[in-house]
Amino acid sequence: MKTIHRKLSTSTIFVLLLLSPSLAFSQTTGNGSPRFILQKMTDGTTVCGIKASCIDTRYEEFIRENPGAITYQWGIKTEGQPLTWIQTGNPELDATRFEGKEYVTVYFRITDTEGNTTSPIYIRVAGSGFYNLQFYTFIVNRQGELYSDQGELLSHQYTTMPLISRDPATAQARWSPVAGKVINDKNEEWDIPCTRNGYIRDILPATEIEQILSSPAYTATLYRLTLLNYSGEIIQEFPITLLCKPDFPEQP
Repeated sequence: MKTIHRKLSTSTIFVLLLLSPSLAFSQTTGNGSPRFILQKMTDGTTVCGIKASCIDTRYEEFIRENPGAITYQWGIKTEGQPLTWIQTGNPELDATRFEGKEYVTVYFRITDTEGNTTSPIYIRVAGSGFYNLQFYTFIVNRQGELYSDQGELLSHQYTTMPLISRDPATAQARWSPVAGKVINDKNEEWDIPCTRNGYIRDILPATEIEQILSSPAYTATLYRLTLLNYSGEIIQEFPITLLCKPDFPEQP
């Protein structure tokens, strides 16, 4: 048990994403494990917090059964203010810690019981935005089945990806999208039809599914979906994640 304990913080890999409207993200990797993913917590319309979840099933159970094995540390940095660290036993950060700020950088790291601390990872939190998406995270298993992060089985070909307006200003042409594009983490870019009810297949082409299926288990691919108005100006950007979990939705 003690050996595993050390392994949790030595040369650890983290893949951290904030999956919510108008949120920038960063990704850092190293040699080791476990890996975490940051998932949005919403009240239906707005982000109310950030949750760090372990995506490596071999460590997920250990962390769940040994809540004292690691300490979660969250850092909050606003413009003109020093970085402030909060140490908790909770993998969730309430939005009250950073609400009311236009731009906030949130840092995350863990410390084990022997005092070993991982390098901090950060994400950039921007404004609330005009739209929400129905899905921000997709999971594909070894059979090629596509799921939402909530475990809902999706049709890659026919499931829609609606834009959900959250601001009356979207009735104005300036804030109404007429074009869109997606960029993956290799800086490959493709245009998508921009409608209020687009399809998953447009945002995540079949080639992207095939590529992640040929990658190591628990690989995460990051995308940026950008909405443009009639003048080509950016209305809003969304982070999207495609994650390969071979046995999803079953747990070992």
